[in-house]
This record gives sequence, C-alpha cells and structure tokens, in this order.
Amino acid sequence: MITDVVRSLWAEPRAADPPRRVWRDWALLVLLAAAYAVEWSLRPDKPWPVAGLLEVLVLGYALLHRRSQPFAMVALGFGTTIAADAAALAAGITGSVSPYAMGFLLVLVYALFRWGSGREVAWGSLIAMTAATVGLIRDHTNLGDSLLGFAVLTIPAALGATARFWSTTRAREIDQARLREREQLARELHDTVAHHVSAMVIRAQAGRVVAATSPQAAIEAL
Repeated sequence: MITDVVRSLWAEPRAADPPRRVWRDWALLVLLAAAYAVEWSLRPDKPWPVAGLLEVLVLGYALLHRRSQPFAMVALGFGTTIAADAAALAAGITGSVSPYAMGFLLVLVYALFRWGSGREVAWGSLIAMTAATVGLIRDHTNLGDSLLGFAVLTIPAALGATARFWSTTRAREIDQARLREREQLARELHDTVAHHVSAMVIRAQAGRVVAATSPQAAIEAL
C-alpha cells in the first residue's frame, strides 16, 4: 500500500498550464529589491556584499521562472546559498553571509510543490533540506532552532501541496460535470434520432401496404 502511494507520487506529472508571468511576480521582485535595500542600509555587518548582491539577483531571476521551471529554479536558488555557505565555512566565517532577503527562497519551495512533478518535488526537497542543513552547521544552531528552521521550510511546501490538491480536485469536478453534460446531450440526441427513424419505418411500412391499391399514396409515404 505504502509502496503504491510512493510510486504514484513519484510518477505525478507537472501541474497543467502554469501561468508564466502575472502581476504578482513583478510585485514580488519590487518587494525583494525593497527588502534588500532596507537590509543594506540598516544591517551593521555586511559580509561579502558583492556575493550577497549576486545571490539576490539570482533569486530574482528564479522567482520569475519558478512556475515554468520549478525544480531548476529551486536548484539554482538553494544551490547558490549552498555555495555561499560552503565558501564561508571554508573561510572560517561564522554568522550569515547571505542577505536576510534570501528568505524569499520559501516562495520557490511553494512553487515546487504547487507546479513540479513528483520527481522534481523529491529532488528539489532534497536540495532545499541540504541548503538548510549547511546553513545550520555554519551557524552552529542548537537542536530547537534547527527543528524550528525545518518546520518553517515545510510550511510553504504544505501550502503549495494544498493549493495543488484543491486545484486538481476542482479541475476534476469540472471535467466530470462536462462529461455528464455530454452524456445527457448524447441521450437526448439518441432519443431524437430514434424517434425520427421509427417514424420513417412506419411510413415505409404504410407505403408498402398501400402500394398495390394506391401507388401515388405509396410514393408520398416513401
């Protein structure tokens, strides 16, 4: 039973017809830029500002393409943070080297579960969890904070999966309603055609009956 469920989730295709661009995407980019600008002006420590700016630019690109390429954008966004954290570990730097604005990565997690296929969700989740783990190791986070961090990461995943479930259910209900309408139309068409064919048979039989005595009536009937 569990194996069948896992196989079904693994074989789940991408969600159909994801919108490529909507106004919310541009609003999200403006919000990301504003958050980074505020952070840059208020944050006292600005480690690796060029790397931080590069991370934000990569994230902005990923946010624009998160629906059409959910797995690739998760790999790009979280892969960038993994590279930054790994470089910080190698350099012996403690504390966050990424801008706090990189919290917008959670939007990519939502998009992965909302629009990605089963395989993409599995591999993308692994990448996101790896990035979270590397960040926790870098910051020497305690167990409680680590569990809280992973819980925060699961919230957009749950929201994306829920939105996908309701959308799929709604689409299925619409398809079933259309199928019932087509079946009703087919039955009505069948009844109409059957009525006309029955009338044709009766008139043809009547024509055969009167053919010998009244050829003109038989012609009219036929």
